[in-house]
Amino acid sequence: MIAYRVVSVLFTVNTLVQAALAGLFVNGDVGLLTAHDVNAHVLTMMLVAETVAATVAWRVRANRVWPTVLGAVLLVLIVVQQIAGYSRDLLLHIPLGVALFGGACTMTVWAFTLTLPVRTLKALHR
Repeated sequence: MIAYRVVSVLFTVNTLVQAALAGLFVNGDVGLLTAHDVNAHVLTMMLVAETVAATVAWRVRANRVWPTVLGAVLLVLIVVQQIAGYSRDLLLHIPLGVALFGGACTMTVWAFTLTLPVRTLKALHR
């Protein structure tokens, strides 16, 4: 759970950084497009790590499956996001970025609100 929490916070913060890089690029700092591109790949790797951590939390700690499912959905969206970015389809790229940030925030909230199921808690007290 600690790994899931750490990675989810880092992914959410880095998603916000990605939005800031995009905003600064749009405002005329053309050099930040390269940083935005590189950070997109970093975000993808972070999301893979977060999804793996959510899966481990689900399988090992008997937590809920939906963080893993959301992570997988976000992985698909982040690939579509990169394709839209490279093809300069801003009509798709910008809303997907907002959706990814919302998903990142949701994953972080879930990481800090997940608790062990009652059956696991009872087993721990025996």
